[in-house]
Amino acid sequence: MSKKLKHNNIPNSLVAEPETPYGFRTLSEDDKLKIDMHRSDAEKLSLFTKMLRRNGMLNKVTSDISKK
Repeated sequence: MSKKLKHNNIPNSLVAEPETPYGFRTLSEDDKLKIDMHRSDAEKLSLFTKMLRRNGMLNKVTSDISKK
């Protein structure tokens, strides 16, 4: 096995693994718009209502914190 790693010019201490898809994707605004353009109307409505709920929840939390 070590001969195979040396043949591929990969050091023995490194393992060749695919990059993990963890974390947030960093997309430009143009890329986000291109993705949103191809969404169905039902999916756009669902995302919009999620956004409204999230904003309402955040506004409620911030108003509760400011009252204290």
